[in-house]
Amino acid sequence: MPSARRALTLLLPLAAPLTAQSVEGVASTRGVPVGYALVLLVDSTGREIGSTLSDGDGHFAVSAPAPGSHRVAVRRIGHRAWISEPLVLGGGVQPLALDLPEDPIVLPDLRPEATGRCRVRPALGAGTTALLDAARTGLGVAEATTRLGRIRVAGEARVRLLDPSLVSVSEDRSTIAGRVDWPLATLPPDSVALAGFVGPVENGTRDYFGPDARLFAASWFLDTHCFDLVLPEPPGDTLVAVSFQPERSSPRPDVRGTLWLDRRTLGFLRLDFRWTGLGAWVPGEAAGGDLSFLPLPGGGLLLREWWVRIPLADYLTRDPRLVGFLEAGGRVTEVLGTTPAP
Repeated sequence: MPSARRALTLLLPLAAPLTAQSVEGVASTRGVPVGYALVLLVDSTGREIGSTLSDGDGHFAVSAPAPGSHRVAVRRIGHRAWISEPLVLGGGVQPLALDLPEDPIVLPDLRPEATGRCRVRPALGAGTTALLDAARTGLGVAEATTRLGRIRVAGEARVRLLDPSLVSVSEDRSTIAGRVDWPLATLPPDSVALAGFVGPVENGTRDYFGPDARLFAASWFLDTHCFDLVLPEPPGDTLVAVSFQPERSSPRPDVRGTLWLDRRTLGFLRLDFRWTGLGAWVPGEAAGGDLSFLPLPGGGLLLREWWVRIPLADYLTRDPRLVGFLEAGGRVTEVLGTTPAP
């Protein structure tokens, strides 16, 4: 059976080292500090190269891997994205006070925009475009809130080995005390475009990579995936969503799923996804994940409950043979407080 330890690289976040070229400052609107704002550093090509989250007092610090011309972009739940004029970073820290406009998003009338037709960019309707952008912001805030570890929580985590029919074979449980880790490994969108969502077979197993906020801004992903609205049912429900799936079937692994939001606040509530194109040996709905989020006072989003499941196979045969699944999951049962930003 392939090594479960290597397969657990799915659960480890990717971290990039910080360097001396950085921007530090305070984000505010009309003199009021803006907390839980996603602050992004964008290079001269428009690529996001650094990100952080402002703390409760609006303070932020974000670093670039090299000096040069950059812009600072800010995304916050329920508001339009904002971007600065170019600034040149050299060695050291550049102070920057961000006076953000009060610019809330006003959704267009949400109604079915297509029937039985795959719509990729630029054919997306106004409602789909607005919700997709709001979902990207919410997912980015959720990732940053969780990864930075400023929220202390209590909860429980589990790792299960399942047989091919998804029956549990073994289970390990542990207590979460202090912080929760992001449960999904991701790659930069450019890397995904080249390497795909599933790595090569190494030592009897493969790495699986999931979607993140950066992916939903990548031109190649928007041009090769269908997006559509999922409207409230029954009428009066506040839950809305944007679904995504590959434009055409391919033997190359890909992802499909749904991004769920509250239409009243544009708060991001859930991401569910499945890997596609894994081969006939993997049941279609079995490999993937479901992540739900807890809104925090002030605009943050904390990972609340999750599971991620990857297939395990015997790759020594001519065709892969499914031997089971590795599933990691957990839930936060209590928010204990916050820790100061570094």
